[in-house]
This record gives sequence, structure tokens and C-alpha cells, in this order.
Amino acid sequence: WYRNYAAINAIIPGPQPGELLAFVDGEFHPRNTGTPLRASIGVATSTDGGMTWGQRAVIVQGNDMVAYHFDCRALDATMKTKVDDEGSAGPTAVVRTEGGTQYVYLYYFDRVRLSSGGRPTSDIYVARAPYAHAGAPGSWQFWTNGRWSPQGPEVMASPVITTPPHGGAAAHPLVTFNTALGRWLMIFHTRLDFYATTSADGITWDTPQALGASIRGARAPAFPTLVTPGSGDQQTTGATGWLFYSREVNLSATRKGYLGFRRSFTISTGPGRSATSRDHPTRAARAGSAHATHEARVQSPERRGRVDRRGADEDRAEPHGEHPSW
Repeated sequence: WYRNYAAINAIIPGPQPGELLAFVDGEFHPRNTGTPLRASIGVATSTDGGMTWGQRAVIVQGNDMVAYHFDCRALDATMKTKVDDEGSAGPTAVVRTEGGTQYVYLYYFDRVRLSSGGRPTSDIYVARAPYAHAGAPGSWQFWTNGRWSPQGPEVMASPVITTPPHGGAAAHPLVTFNTALGRWLMIFHTRLDFYATTSADGITWDTPQALGASIRGARAPAFPTLVTPGSGDQQTTGATGWLFYSREVNLSATRKGYLGFRRSFTISTGPGRSATSRDHPTRAARAGSAHATHEARVQSPERRGRVDRRGADEDRAEPHGEHPSW
């Protein structure tokens, strides 16, 4: 499931002392051309602080794989063009307690091409497993048709967030519990912009609102990560912090690549009050607030600025996947 590509998208402490759980975005490229790709999500464990990872196992493969009864070869045979991507990817994980039981909630997006009535989709889904089971295969439940499936094999899941109009695809969700809102906060990207939404239960989400992080003429930002310095963990954010993300840019006249950026955020919960946002290394931006209704409404015209790769760590663009140290 990760023969051609693997990337750790989320790490949480495991249920055993000194254990870490990683949720991995893995890919197989059936035509050895990069695309089309078949993506799956796996879990891996580490007991040496993340230096090495073992017990790697696939846990989520997506609705089309379920529809094809997990017959990889049969599904791969349908992937004939570069746009025929398949499968689940982009996991983010949080640990929460419900009904006296600790669970890992895993949010992810799924490229569904064959079992969606002839209209390819890329929406956001959720699965959960008892935290004590350390994400093991067979311990997961999937949200489907308004309820949790029985614990066991993957089933056809229902999205908890569908792609906003004209967004093309909803992908790479990032979920934290936001103490300023007292709600779960999700940021995800589309082909147009970042979107934000909040939820009281992690299942029913407000209408996603665009954050206005796109720049005219540039590729939309992607791969969001929220961090509140001083928070006890990256599963919790507060009223202020940083949104880290990457964007494909022209590195030279003939070469493109991804650079990392950061943008500060402030959440205000009073009616009519707006949050501020400043994009580094861009010069200026304005972002809106999460209102008392808990919908993240934003007004964010952005002016493109200079990328300063010579400045201090906290202001410069970093290569994709590398974040400044606090």
C-alpha cells in the first residue's frame, strides 16, 4: 500500500508509555508514472522517539476499494488516465473521550471515482477506534448513514464534509480542539483556498467558510497545520497561533517547487469582531473571525509580498515539510 510513496501526516502519543502512533499517507502507482495513484492510510508505531517505525499496517483504503471488495488488481485496472486517482489520504488524528471511552478520531479525504454515481468526488470522512487498541486494523468504526459502523472491516463511509461549491476537491483536513471556541476546529484545502469549519461533536460541521489565503495568479495554498505556542499538544489550539502551509511557486524560470509559509491567526468570538491574520513572508492580509455562531466567517483580501529567504527563521519561507523552530 505504500510501495511508491509514504509520508507521515499525523503523530499522536500511543496508549503505552513511550509509544508514538503515526498515521501514514501511502501510495501505489500502478502505471509507474506518478499518476494515477491509489492511496491508502496506514498506522505505524515507534518506541524510540520516532527514530524508527514498525508494525506498519493499512487501516483505511476508501469507498471504491470497499466497493471492489478490496481487489487491488481489479481497481487498478480501471485507472487508465492520469486523473484516475483513487483512495483515502491526508489523515489527521485527535484523541477524545466519548461515553467514558477514549477514541482516536481519524479525519481523512477520499477520492471516490467509481462508487459515487458517475461523478468523481473528494470529500472528508471520519473513522474512530478505541485509543487502547493503538489504531490496529479491525478496531475501527466508520461514520456511515448517520451512525457508526460496527467495529471491524472498513465499510462504505459517508462524508462529514462535502467539497464547497467550485472547490474541486476537499483535502488534507487538520482538526484541533479550539479552547477559545470550545469546539472542534477544522482547516482543509480545496483547489481554490483554505476553508474553516467548527463542530460541537466532531461529526456535524458548520458550513465551511473560505479563509482568503489564496493569491491571484498563484496556486492555492495546501497542507495546513495549526499551532498555538505554549499549548500542551498539537491537538489543542487557542485564541492565537500560527497557520503553517505550503504553496507551489516558481523557483526559477524552468523549475517549480513547494515552499512553506506561515500566517498568524486570532480568533474572536464577539459578534462583528474580526480576527487578524498576517502571512509570512507576504506583507499583509486580513482574515475574519469565528463569530458567536461559531461559523468561521472571513474577509481576507491578500496582497502578494516578497519572499524573504534570507531573514530570520520565524519570517522566512521554509522548504515544504520543514517548519521553523519555536
